[in-house]
Amino acid sequence: MLATPSKPKAFESVFLSGATLTLVLLSCGLGGCGGKVENPSSSTTSGANSSSHGADSTSGPASTSGTPTASGDSGGASTGSASSTCDLPAAIQQGLLDRWNAAVSVAAEQVDFGWSKCDEFAHPTLKGGTVEAYVDFAAVLLQFFQAGDDFTFLAQNQLFTTQLVYATPSGQIGLVMTFKELATQVASGTSLFEDAPPATRSAIAMYLAEMN
Repeated sequence: MLATPSKPKAFESVFLSGATLTLVLLSCGLGGCGGKVENPSSSTTSGANSSSHGADSTSGPASTSGTPTASGDSGGASTGSASSTCDLPAAIQQGLLDRWNAAVSVAAEQVDFGWSKCDEFAHPTLKGGTVEAYVDFAAVLLQFFQAGDDFTFLAQNQLFTTQLVYATPSGQIGLVMTFKELATQVASGTSLFEDAPPATRSAIAMYLAEMN
């Protein structure tokens, strides 16, 4: 069983491909500040967790060649130079949210990572920042990459580096992230995702290699 987080973190410093991204939770009002423990014991990362959160399969991602589309079929609109999910064509934006939410439903983790609006991406920091939140998020991310043609959809629509944002009720951007950055964090087992099962991290690393 994972240890109860010992202190909240209102600021998360995340190592991302040589850069540091500071995620700010204003007044700890976004889902509470449950906190991610600073140095959880490595002995809690294997065994039972691997069976409950690990990948069902670690096979490599399917081919991602093809024309950018909203559904995976030919004839869809290209994302062009969309910088964030809110800049995407409506069909692609809705397709992305629908696919993500389907993965959330299948993963059936304790923490709900439902994504209802383009500027409300459900990052685990915004779900309390607990060990459980990060472990559950890693499982959802892997399920998303593995499900059907979801990974091909991301590749064809150039969504690996599209910004996933969370805007506060006042309209300020409180978080900016990309799928590639998230995959990098999980695969490398940073302090945020060090409790994710090795099988999950290894499987996501395979998808990350296809993004480069």
